[in-house]
Amino acid sequence: MDEKVKKIRDGDILISILMILGSSWAIYESLRMSYEVYFKGRATLYTVPGLFPFIVSLCILGGSIWVFINAIRSGGDLKFLSPCALKKTFSSFKAFIPTIVMGLMWIYVFIFVGRIHFIIATFLFISLFMITFKATQWIRILLISALYSAAIVYFFSKVVGTQFPKPLFF
Repeated sequence: MDEKVKKIRDGDILISILMILGSSWAIYESLRMSYEVYFKGRATLYTVPGLFPFIVSLCILGGSIWVFINAIRSGGDLKFLSPCALKKTFSSFKAFIPTIVMGLMWIYVFIFVGRIHFIIATFLFISLFMITFKATQWIRILLISALYSAAIVYFFSKVVGTQFPKPLFF
């Protein structure tokens, strides 16, 4: 089996397990939600509030089980979750890129926007992003961040007519 296909099958196993657990929980909650309404006589079987989530969750559960079985048959396993393999994987900067990107976006959305002016928040976000990934020289990073922030704010406020979040401190 090709190494790329092996990694995909390994990932299929892990994701399908998570999807099986999540859809099972959703099935339970949809049944719990519908049980009380149905037995109190407030809804019929076809009008209970949990019917659609139940059907969708059941379909997801069936698909997840199919993916899990197919991944096992194709040679997938969870050996990539062993401590030795995890240590090898997380010893490089590449492994943390998704976490860094999500962290920077979280900082931008939940800390910067709404507390400081939008153009400054965008400037800081772009600067931090480019500095983290060593995009270019410092002076170019600052110049690109300033021009991009100004262009974004100008375009969305003047051309599109978008109102930006009002700052808390200014």
